[in-house]
Amino acid sequence: YNGNGYPDGLKQDEIPLGSQILCIADAISAMSTNRSYSRQKTTDEIIKELELYKDTQFNPKLVDIAVKCIKKGQIRTIIKNTTIKETQNS
Repeated sequence: YNGNGYPDGLKQDEIPLGSQILCIADAISAMSTNRSYSRQKTTDEIIKELELYKDTQFNPKLVDIAVKCIKKGQIRTIIKNTTIKETQNS
């Protein structure tokens, strides 16, 4: 998101919105499943990771939306077998 990882140095609004959304969706998918290089993360760990890379790897506004959806259980179907703290009041 900050342009450091893009070959053309694209950053922020220069990156198509669909690409920004897919980046977050792909990260959530990768973190919520076991991989040969990494174990499946819990919901709390996924949220922490998204927050950690907000403004550098991810659009901060989209992270806020994704985290809100995770906490409301709207993305719960992709995050299987993870420990979910009920945060419906957030």
